[in-house]
Amino acid sequence: AIFSILAMIVKSKNPKIPVLGMIPGTEVYSNIERNPTNVEIPGIKILRVDSSILYYNSEFVENRILDLSADPSIKTVIVDLSSAPFVDVTGAKTFFKIAEKLKETKKSLRVVGAHSEVRDILRKVHLEEQIGEISRRDTIHDVVSEMK
Repeated sequence: AIFSILAMIVKSKNPKIPVLGMIPGTEVYSNIERNPTNVEIPGIKILRVDSSILYYNSEFVENRILDLSADPSIKTVIVDLSSAPFVDVTGAKTFFKIAEKLKETKKSLRVVGAHSEVRDILRKVHLEEQIGEISRRDTIHDVVSEMK
């Protein structure tokens, strides 16, 4: 049991954050690395965090999101949190920092797919005041359509 817990912690320390692209002919987005026929949307970087975001991995998540969105042609970064079942206070504050850093480079952050408890903690750190509403209804495609 202890080995399993340690393995889980090690795996979540550096979570996968894949770039997503639209599956041609659909409004569905998935991992571009696994599905090279997916299409990236010009000016928009779409990412998915495949882990909870906690105090011990929040710096990795921040750096990875900023690295993946460093291209000057990117104007909007969409982060899909549907695969992040939990975000602690440090993780939530990390998104506030990411939004501030993106804003410095004239980019915006949007969050989609967040579970109710995740939305609650993001709201407690006032992320909505920084990036706009975090809605359970918004999908990646909704935000992409809004940005076009």
